Amino acid sequence: MRTKESLEVADEPRTKRRRGPRKAFIVAFIFCLLLLALIGYAIIPAALQLASARRAIGSAQSLNEQAVRTSESHALAAEQHLSGSPARIASKLPLIGPNIDALRSIAGSTSDVLSNAAILAGNLETLEQEGLINDARINLESLAELQEPLQNTAEQLKLMVERLQESRSGALLPPLWDLLTELTNRAESSHDAAEAAAELLQAVGPLLGSEEDRTYLVLLLNNSELRGAGGILAGAGTLTLSDGSMQLGSFASAHDLQTEPRVQVEAPRAYLKRYGTYEANSTLWLNTTYSPDIPDVGVVSSRLFEEVTGTPTDGVIVADPRGFSALLSEDATLDLPTGDSIDKESLARFAYSDAYERFTDQNARRAFLVELGRLAFEQLLGRGLTGRTRLLELGEAFAGGHLRFNSFRPTEQQALRDAGMTGDLSRDFRGDTMMVTVQNRGGGPGRGSKLDYWAARRVTHNCDISPSGEAACLTRVTLSNEVPVGLTRYVAGTPYGLLRSFVEVYMPGDATLQAVELGDVPAGVVVEREDGRKTAGVYVEIAPGDSATVEVRYEVDAVVGGYELTAIPQPLATDADLELNINFPDDWAVRGLDTEVEQENLHYQGDFDRPVIIRARKQERWGIPRMWDSLVRFWREPLL
Repeated sequence: MRTKESLEVADEPRTKRRRGPRKAFIVAFIFCLLLLALIGYAIIPAALQLASARRAIGSAQSLNEQAVRTSESHALAAEQHLSGSPARIASKLPLIGPNIDALRSIAGSTSDVLSNAAILAGNLETLEQEGLINDARINLESLAELQEPLQNTAEQLKLMVERLQESRSGALLPPLWDLLTELTNRAESSHDAAEAAAELLQAVGPLLGSEEDRTYLVLLLNNSELRGAGGILAGAGTLTLSDGSMQLGSFASAHDLQTEPRVQVEAPRAYLKRYGTYEANSTLWLNTTYSPDIPDVGVVSSRLFEEVTGTPTDGVIVADPRGFSALLSEDATLDLPTGDSIDKESLARFAYSDAYERFTDQNARRAFLVELGRLAFEQLLGRGLTGRTRLLELGEAFAGGHLRFNSFRPTEQQALRDAGMTGDLSRDFRGDTMMVTVQNRGGGPGRGSKLDYWAARRVTHNCDISPSGEAACLTRVTLSNEVPVGLTRYVAGTPYGLLRSFVEVYMPGDATLQAVELGDVPAGVVVEREDGRKTAGVYVEIAPGDSATVEVRYEVDAVVGGYELTAIPQPLATDADLELNINFPDDWAVRGLDTEVEQENLHYQGDFDRPVIIRARKQERWGIPRMWDSLVRFWREPLL
């Protein structure tokens, strides 16, 4: 029989056995808490500093040196924290280490880029304060000071891309992988832009007459009567630069530059093949802008101008009324010989519409429009160009094609082309390219019309992308005739308000054209080629209040690296609406613009006021991020 004492002795090992696992659990729990605290101490402050760095830049309405310096200080603080002992210890842990190393790469490369960007921002602020143009002279000295910090920033962005790509690991948490991808894409885009700007700055001095005087032909277009280049030619003149100093020459209307008999000049082969039948390379100046390729238009116009006036030119500047407006300061007023005073806000509308009511004599109206453009350039020379707002507005005018600049010197032209300032149709775009142009086909037998100011345009581009990268695309163009009552016959044509247009959809040269429809029925189509592009053109007539829709279906072969789309706008009096719908495989990633992505569908909608570039390709993910993606796809799959 067991006594109480013997029972207590017998139970003692059992109690110790129960206490052993409990102590081990407590020790393990405390160790985990300490480990989590260590990891949290290593990561959380650094992550907060990086978030503050991004906010410091994003909160500024426009980039400035103070915002960049603040952002740089946050990035440096994050880098220092991630280089401390707690972070170094945590970096030795499996799975945790690669995530801390990736954060350290983000912080370090970001601070390096921002250090150079701060110098660049400071120089830009100096240029804004001093002015890009003062007393009819371009500030070449301040432009030159941008060269080195811009080049250094481009080099650091390239190093940032390389460093971020090396930081990818299968152990990364999915949100951190996504952040690396986002930052890499942004750094690549910023590098390309900075490099193009640096190359342009290298060419700026010679372009602006630092080595020898330059004379540029200035073409004034009117978008109320559309041509491929954006508008019919209203007039032309010259702008001469000598070491940055600018001087306007005389301007004349396109009608005054015409000769009888007409004289033809040599033209680029593609231009002559497509538009020679319209005598576009002759002193019938009104047809010179049929081509949307501005370098070709510039070459032909320059040769015609020299033929008529005897003045050779070194390049061409193209501007429409919206471009004129971008040249003016906010409080600018143009006082015309007619007694009219036009301010910046009303300039474009007056040129596109009101001038036709103001002048019954068309010769007087043409002279007025040419004088309007000349005065805009003259005021730019007289009042200068200062402040970030005006510089940004000028950049937007170039992006929308309302201002374009071409040089006849190959090296300078390449720099302008890379900066997106030339309107070059032959530029080497990869993959899918989309552009829609409208040519005004007049207002009746032997008459023109100015109805394009009253035409609203919507462009939709839909594509289904296969896993191997082939694209099946549809471009839909809807023109709506919103002409009001009461316009002059010269504007509205005969019968009143009937919009006659030739709608042309540009696609890649190797695209396979599938179908062309006008209002859901097969359309009579004219298929052409120009500068490596294939085009499908349809003639439409639209009564007042009606609309017409042209649809073009085509297929594009895959390109190395995935799918790329470049959508190019035609410069208009009122920007077209653009809608993009692209369905791509669910394991692809998209970059190129702020998009709304829902599963595998990309949707974008906005004003078609600048080129839009989209790149999509299969995501290169492995390890934990790949497993996470598979889990998400499984969760999204329907049960039945």
